Amino acid sequence: MVLRVITTASIVCTILVFFLSAQLLLHHPDRSAPRAEKKQFADRLAIFLAAEVIGLIGSGLGSVLIVRQAKREYRESSMQLMRTLVERGKDDQTST
Repeated sequence: MVLRVITTASIVCTILVFFLSAQLLLHHPDRSAPRAEKKQFADRLAIFLAAEVIGLIGSGLGSVLIVRQAKREYRESSMQLMRTLVERGKDDQTST
């Protein structure tokens, strides 16, 4: 359950960063702007891009882990049901 919450939060944060970076792009400096202002914009954009990539990787890894966990739970449940079925079959054979 915790893994799902963390993965969902990562997805939401990634979407939020995406829209914030789009807002950042709307306010880019002019070509005639000082070099320091352009560098500051590039640094901010690099931070947003890095946050986006980290968020996407985290969301992807979380999703993969959720699927693995679900497969493991399904496998264990299937094995338990199979054991129950075999035991009942044995009980039926011994009672007749």
